Amino acid sequence: MNAFFAEILMNLKSRWFWFTVFMTVLVLFLSHDRSSMNLTLLSLPLLSALPAASFFHKELASKSFRPVLFRCGLNNFLFSRVAGLLFITLMSMGCGMGLFLLLFRIFVMPFPVFTIKELLARLISSLFFALTGSTAAVLLSDSIFAYVFPVALCFSLSMLHNRFFYETDWIDPAWWLSGESQALIFLLFIVTAGCILYSLCIRKAVNTRA
Repeated sequence: MNAFFAEILMNLKSRWFWFTVFMTVLVLFLSHDRSSMNLTLLSLPLLSALPAASFFHKELASKSFRPVLFRCGLNNFLFSRVAGLLFITLMSMGCGMGLFLLLFRIFVMPFPVFTIKELLARLISSLFFALTGSTAAVLLSDSIFAYVFPVALCFSLSMLHNRFFYETDWIDPAWWLSGESQALIFLLFIVTAGCILYSLCIRKAVNTRA
């Protein structure tokens, strides 16, 4: 647990965490009338990855993970890195959404502009993009892929849906954000799969470099 809390505190001090909170408020304000879905689809993957997606790769490259691994053991280390990534992503997105709703209620209108399911879909989607970014950074050995890969993946899936598979909703990131019950179930499934894949990548990288 010490490794988990240490990672949380380190990421909370990062300027990228607070930048993500601010940009989330801005993007939600610009897209609150639902006329700017492209802005949401392009910004969400990047904002999801900014706070913590490259953290483990940088830790791996500098070999600073070794003392932590020695103290807490492999299983606790895996838990701390996967759970830490999910928690920081939820915190950054959740703070941004909460601040947006508060400011919108005070200065614009008193009733919500997004449903609870739409907000939940955005949160779960951010977890998936953070996981894919961090996994890509570890597999491709470059922290830049933590930010580039989620954006490229989202754009590619959108293009595939719009050009070729327009009747296949599950590959469309816009459908993920719709808040439909089926979309939420699908998001939970791919986030679970992403957690498993990410933990396997961490295990392999640690065993290789320890």
